[in-house]
Amino acid sequence: MRRAIFLVAILLAMSIPYVQADSEEGVLFTWTGNASTVELIGEWDWDSPTTMTETDGIWSATVDLADGLYCYKFIVDGNYTFD
Repeated sequence: MRRAIFLVAILLAMSIPYVQADSEEGVLFTWTGNASTVELIGEWDWDSPTTMTETDGIWSATVDLADGLYCYKFIVDGNYTFD
């Protein structure tokens, strides 16, 4: 019985999809809403916000990042907004 449970667990683990940033394209961040300016700031460089561009109400920016977990937030019209 333990073997069967172990085998099922392995098969399930192998079928779980995972998300990985494409190192050639970078990581795409988006924010939707009305604003005059939107910037992105994060652990990769807290001192230099990245200006986001707006298209049809969707603000976006692509950042080159190594695989990992990062804290970040948006600066919307000068106000910090957490995602």
